Amino acid sequence: MKEVEGFNEEQIHFKPDISQWSIAEVIEHIAVYEELLYWDLLNNQYTNERPDLIDTVKGVDSTMIAYAIDPNKGQAPFAVQPLGRFQKKADLLNFFNRYRNEIIKLIEETKVDFRLHFIFRPVDWGVWHIRDLHQYTLLWIAHTDRHLNQIKRIETNPNFPKHKTKE
Repeated sequence: MKEVEGFNEEQIHFKPDISQWSIAEVIEHIAVYEELLYWDLLNNQYTNERPDLIDTVKGVDSTMIAYAIDPNKGQAPFAVQPLGRFQKKADLLNFFNRYRNEIIKLIEETKVDFRLHFIFRPVDWGVWHIRDLHQYTLLWIAHTDRHLNQIKRIETNPNFPKHKTKE
C-alpha cells in the first residue's frame, strides 16, 4: 500500500511493454491470491490435526521465504491471471484489502496451531507437495514481496510516467 499510495491511474496502468503486467495487474493478481489464501486457511484450520506430518515439512520454512527472491520467473495459473477489472485505483485497492484484512483478522484471532494443519498438492510438486498452514502463509507473504519487487522494477522503467499526484 505504501509503495503505490502516491501513484495515479496513469502510473498504475503503465505497462513496460505488452508482454508485462502493469502495477494494477500485479495488485489484482496478488489480491486474487489473497482470496485463495483466505479460503484455504479458513477451511483447512478445521481439518484434523496431523502431528504425524510435522517431521515431513521440517525445514521447509526457508524454502517458502526464499520464494520472495527466486530469480525464476513464474507463469501465473489461469485462475489468478489479472483480468484488468479495475480502472480506478481506489476500486483496485479496496479489492486487494478485502481479503488481506480478513487474513490478518483470521491469523490474529485463530486459536488453531497452524503447524498442525496442512495443505496438500500433487506429489510432483516436490517440496511444495505438503505444507503446514504456517508455511503456506509464509509462502504468500513471500509471494507479495516478490510482486512488490516487480512493482518497484516497473516504477524504475525509464518510460514510467514520472508525475505523482495524490488522489
